[in-house]
Amino acid sequence: MNQCPRCSYSLEGLPDDHVCPECGLAYHGETTFVKVCPISDSLMFLTIAFGGMTMPAFGIAARDWSWGVYFFGFWMFVNCVLAVRIIFKMYLGERGELVINRNGVSLTRPGAGTEYVKMADINHAKHRWWSIHMVVLGWDGRKMLSLNNWELNGSWNATNCAKQINRHVEACLVRTIQGGSFVD
Repeated sequence: MNQCPRCSYSLEGLPDDHVCPECGLAYHGETTFVKVCPISDSLMFLTIAFGGMTMPAFGIAARDWSWGVYFFGFWMFVNCVLAVRIIFKMYLGERGELVINRNGVSLTRPGAGTEYVKMADINHAKHRWWSIHMVVLGWDGRKMLSLNNWELNGSWNATNCAKQINRHVEACLVRTIQGGSFVD
């Protein structure tokens, strides 16, 4: 790694396992760093809920043209406002960060603080297509961390993050079985 994934500071001449002198990010050769988009689930729910009003709008328009036009116009206005707000937050809002390394998974969301899960506490991570979330599960089967696809800039990134976490979990298990130190 020749530059910090968070601040792009040059790491030339520094060891593979170190802390960035500029921003303080602890890294090693396999650190994954993803900027997290600040999209709230409530905004997504509102967009889907207003999208569900499409059928009634067309039903009203079929029965009474004048009321249908007003209803459909209101529906379009609200959806446009929500879409602009979501796009604005995605591209111009304050972003969080997801850091995956051999020590654990750290998720920082703007205004919500930081969540940290040690790699030894994680059983596995998976991308759930039906709920469009990447989920990190503990050994007792409970959800320890959940990120929406939109927060991770799409399902491709969510799938890759889940695979990266699982690779680190497997490495942790192998080291534990062989009796070596995990943080060596």
